[in-house]
Amino acid sequence: AFKLARLFVTKELYSKAIKYYLEAANGDADDLSKAKYYYELALVTRAEGKACKCIEYTREAIRLNPEYGVAYILLGDAYIDSRTNLGDAFEQKAAYWAAADEYIKAKNVDPEVTADANKKINAYTANYPDSEACFFRTLKEGDSYLVKGCINEYTTVRPQK
Repeated sequence: AFKLARLFVTKELYSKAIKYYLEAANGDADDLSKAKYYYELALVTRAEGKACKCIEYTREAIRLNPEYGVAYILLGDAYIDSRTNLGDAFEQKAAYWAAADEYIKAKNVDPEVTADANKKINAYTANYPDSEACFFRTLKEGDSYLVKGCINEYTTVRPQK
């Protein structure tokens, strides 16, 4: 099923690829293999523009392999992709905080992704909500904040500097 999924990806037949990735992931493979299947499934759903599905599948890959650094990177990227499903501009910018949390986890569990994680963190800090926006929400640096939508994760407030 995994080989068929990859074959369909090369032919850009993503709906068929998804079917076979799910079949492979639900098979009797070991957890590390299943994590790989879910990770690749998440990549396909992201390519289709389905950020929330990408988040779901990436979280499953991480659950199966908590040291899967590239999966944390993908999860952060999917958080950013899904930000348009959130409310106002502040809430959309808060998605960058949650993404940064995932990039930090990535480099903590897998030193091989440190450069990529740092590059993303440095590039996205300019998109954080600023101090004034945080003030009007009665938030200060270090507070906990729930990023809603399909992200649905608590993060730490860190205003743009």
